[in-house]
Amino acid sequence: MIMKKPNTLKAVLFDLDGTLIDTIVEFIIVVQSIREEHGLPVLSESKIRDNVSNGANAMIKLALEIEEHHPQFSFHRKHFLDLYGDVAGKKCKPFNGITKSIKWLGEKKIKWGITTNKPRIYTNAILNKNIFNPKPDCVVCPEDIQNPKPSPEALLLSCEILGCNPEESVYIGDHSRDIEAGNRAGMYTIFANYGYISSRDRPERCDANAFAQDPEELKDLLIYAFPYLKRG
Repeated sequence: MIMKKPNTLKAVLFDLDGTLIDTIVEFIIVVQSIREEHGLPVLSESKIRDNVSNGANAMIKLALEIEEHHPQFSFHRKHFLDLYGDVAGKKCKPFNGITKSIKWLGEKKIKWGITTNKPRIYTNAILNKNIFNPKPDCVVCPEDIQNPKPSPEALLLSCEILGCNPEESVYIGDHSRDIEAGNRAGMYTIFANYGYISSRDRPERCDANAFAQDPEELKDLLIYAFPYLKRG
């Protein structure tokens, strides 16, 4: 892959779940609650973590051991989302090191934002409970676009809102669709290896420009890609 290294970094965009915020505990609460309602045994947390990046439908299939053609799947989906809405933002927190990275971006006068496939109602609930300094300069959710990631549409909109070119921006995410979206947008991409990586995923096959094993590495990876940031 050709490394995209423009001279200036103007914006850094983050995926939300598994990249910026550690939300797994809230999904664990909801899945175990649903299983308890139906008299099913407790699932291992690792199995929930293994499926969480695949969205609500995957969580319902896991929780109730049913498929999407189940006649009551829509009912169970609504119930799952209702339960998740009650807990969203209350137990989650930023990954260790993320707040320091955000602070550093602010000190460097680099804009930052969130580009997520998570519906705005849950995104807002999470961000209302997890305050960053500086605050994100943009938050783009599925309601803002027609085609979610891996389409680059949300990232291109984010860059437009931030007033920068994709080539002057970085996208950080923990799923192959994040990297695909970032690459298609023409951005420098960083794969968050510390995120919710399924045992079926092969992160090394992601066509990312860089890989972060820990949120603490993000600053160094950005300085490597944009050496001028080391000055000052």
